[in-house]
Amino acid sequence: MTRLIDAGLEQVKNILIRMGNIAHEAISTSIKGYIEGFSTYSEVQKISDILIMTEEEANDKIFELIARFQPVASDLRLLKSCMKISYSLARYGRHALDISQIYEKIGGLESCEGWIRNHIIEMSKKVLEMIQISVELSKSRDINKAGNLSEIEKTS
Repeated sequence: MTRLIDAGLEQVKNILIRMGNIAHEAISTSIKGYIEGFSTYSEVQKISDILIMTEEEANDKIFELIARFQPVASDLRLLKSCMKISYSLARYGRHALDISQIYEKIGGLESCEGWIRNHIIEMSKKVLEMIQISVELSKSRDINKAGNLSEIEKTS
C-alpha cells in the first residue's frame, strides 16, 4: 500500500539525483579547464548557481512534506538525510568554483612537473567516479555498492 508521503519522497529523490548530475558537471567542467589550461569560471559560476537554486527546491519540498504529513521517525530521518545531501551537493558547486578561481589566479598545470600533473589527473578521475557512484546509489539505494566508494577512497 502506497502512503501519501511516498510520492513526495520520490520527488525529493529525483531532485537529489538531478543535483548529483549537476554537481558532477560542475566539478568535471572546472577540472577539465584546470588540466587543459582554459578558464571555466563564468560557466562554473552558472552551474553553481543552478545547484544552489536546486538545493532550495529540495529543501522547500522537504519542509512541505514535514508540514503536510508529519512523518514518522524513519521518514523524518530520511528527510533530514536528504537535506544534508542537498547541502553537500550544493557545496560541490562552490568547490568547482574554487578550482576555477585557482586557475584564474595561478594558471593551470603547464609549469608543473609531470608527476604532479599525472597525480592531479588521477585524483580528478577518482573524484568524478565517486560522484557518479554516489548518484547511482541515490537511484538504487543499494547499500552493498556503497563499499565501492570506500574502496576508491582507500586507494587515494
